[in-house]
Amino acid sequence: MRKRATQNRYDGLLEPWKIQLITSRAKRLGFRRHDLEDVQQEVIMEVVAFRFDPSKGAGESTPLTAMIDHRLKTIRRKAARYAAKVANAGDALTLEKACLVYEDSTAVRLDVMTAMTRLTGEEIAICLRLIQGQSVRQIARQLKRGWHSVNRTIRGIRRRFQAMGLGH
Repeated sequence: MRKRATQNRYDGLLEPWKIQLITSRAKRLGFRRHDLEDVQQEVIMEVVAFRFDPSKGAGESTPLTAMIDHRLKTIRRKAARYAAKVANAGDALTLEKACLVYEDSTAVRLDVMTAMTRLTGEEIAICLRLIQGQSVRQIARQLKRGWHSVNRTIRGIRRRFQAMGLGH
């Protein structure tokens, strides 16, 4: 029943096979049932704007499928970037709380918070592990990186903090 209702809302705007193509491609790319309606809404406008050129030699479904797949992958990447930002914000908050334990000065706290906003998610993850007392080798193993890379990242963090007058 729900599937039919979702498809019927686009009657007259697109041929049913195009709506079905969007749905089937979204399912194939791992979108869940509760995401399908939102995905259709995001992709439908591009499908409406799509202009098929039969002189290029392919059938209409081939370039349309490629365009739909590209749009769906873009939606997936956008969602992944958003999730990473949310996770990084949580890491930054944890790092801020950890730093506050060691320092009571409001000015220093503000400086540390400002410096942290300039760190990448990976740099924040490394700082959190250092605060927990983990060694460079342990951090490298957990992040699946070489210890030289982790060490280089720590040196970069240290330089940034020192440039802001934090540390020795």
